[in-house]
Amino acid sequence: MFTIGMDGNTPKIFIIILVMLINCELKEIIFKFKSFILKINPLKIPISDNLSVISDNQILTTDKNIKVFNDKEIKEIIFGCLLGDGSLEKSVKSKNARFKFSQSLKAKEYFLHLFLLFKPYFTENYNYANYNHLDKRTNKTYSTLSFSTKALPLFTEFYDQFYLNNNKIIPNQEYFNLLTPLALAH
Repeated sequence: MFTIGMDGNTPKIFIIILVMLINCELKEIIFKFKSFILKINPLKIPISDNLSVISDNQILTTDKNIKVFNDKEIKEIIFGCLLGDGSLEKSVKSKNARFKFSQSLKAKEYFLHLFLLFKPYFTENYNYANYNHLDKRTNKTYSTLSFSTKALPLFTEFYDQFYLNNNKIIPNQEYFNLLTPLALAH
């Protein structure tokens, strides 16, 4: 959850999002938005048409023209993910943070898209996790896909802005220059 400090500098976009939340759950809004982006795909980002699942935890791309993102674009993607389902974790033993992402099996295409984007930040031969968990409230079993990157200074920069006492917060306004269409698509 986010902690929002309401002051005179609060960006207007968060007020709009809060109004949207009155009638809808955040996860539903994010899921619908991501589904819409994957359908229209204006940035020509590789999605499932270029992916083949060769086993539960291995994917193969058939597209030799996968977009390689520059440093600014990667930061925009991380920013967008952190506004949604992405998270950062900093171990007591490490000076750097790592990026973590989990998604329901229902959103496997989107998950695999992000898995490919973050591939340079994994250890060699890293595979994502696929696990089931029982929701005791509903007595239903859910399948979840998850990955974690290596701990790197890039992620620590975001951790220092997005976390206070291990709680996720809205970052300083200076980071909102990363709020681009690319960030919102993620």
